[in-house]
Order: sequence, then structure tokens, then C-alpha cells
Amino acid sequence: MSKLIRIPDRFYRDHMDRDLPTPEVVRFTSRHIYISSDDPALPELLNDAEYYADPWGPDGGIGLRMSAKATVKAIKSQA
Repeated sequence: MSKLIRIPDRFYRDHMDRDLPTPEVVRFTSRHIYISSDDPALPELLNDAEYYADPWGPDGGIGLRMSAKATVKAIKSQA
């Protein structure tokens, strides 16, 4: 059974803007995106978020790094 995972909008949009495989949005608010835990693109999103959350990862700015960390935490706690 799939669960909804709430992730920050900022990292999700950055990931999508880079034309990477992106989970489908199930629901959204002004600051968060809800995705399904069984979406086939979820591993790609998690891998990318872990890369951006790493202190030695790319410099996307503190806001993007914090959003990536929150994305990793949300996915790992629900998936």
C-alpha cells in the first residue's frame, strides 16, 4: 500500500527543472509537494537529494541544501 510523502517544494522543483525522472505530484500546497511512496521515480529523487544534501555536493545555496536534506528525511521516514 502506498503512502503519501510530503516533501519541500523547492528541491522538488529544482529536480524537475533539470529534466530528471520526477515522481508525479499527488497533491500540493504553497510550500510542499505530496508524492506517492510507490512512484517509480522516487529512487532517482532520493539519490539526487542525498547528493545535494551532502556537504561536499554541488553548491546550490543554503536554501536548496536544506530543502534537499528535508527531502531525504521525509522520504526515508515514509518509504
